[in-house]
Amino acid sequence: MEFAFEFLDSRRILMLHGDKPPPAAAWLEYVQRLEGKDVSNLGLLVFTNGGAPDPAQRHELNRVLAGRYFARAIVHESPLVRGVVAAVGWFAPGVAAFRPGSWHAAAAHAGVTEGELERVARAVRRLHASMTVSIPWLHEALEDGACPPSVLGRPPTRCAVSRPPVTLAKAVERLVP
Repeated sequence: MEFAFEFLDSRRILMLHGDKPPPAAAWLEYVQRLEGKDVSNLGLLVFTNGGAPDPAQRHELNRVLAGRYFARAIVHESPLVRGVVAAVGWFAPGVAAFRPGSWHAAAAHAGVTEGELERVARAVRRLHASMTVSIPWLHEALEDGACPPSVLGRPPTRCAVSRPPVTLAKAVERLVP
């Protein structure tokens, strides 16, 4: 199977996609598990190799969400997925895209605390092992020592800074030709 999901607990969901839409039966099971829940209190952490719900599946999910906020963190390598997530975000409050090296920030967006990251990484590895199609970059992303967002510009002590921080002046310089 190219798709797997599980509820980590009553508030957080973990999902993995290969490069195709989820099978109809598995997606239906996921949507049915969401029905009747207060999605504004849920968080979803997704790792995808480009796969995403097809238009009919998105329609079914949107019916259940009914425009309510739902914290969805989509971790991927694909610029195409990044574009799709950005477009979906215009109409779906709470959805955000993250690069694989920022999966800790994605987990935080989905409501995972720093103390739970190792447990989540183990669950991701277990779900990934159950899939018939691999997400090629997943194990490296889980092992790379990615850090959650820094506090007051200082990285957490257990993380290494891989590149210098971008100052506001540098960010503006990049935007203005």
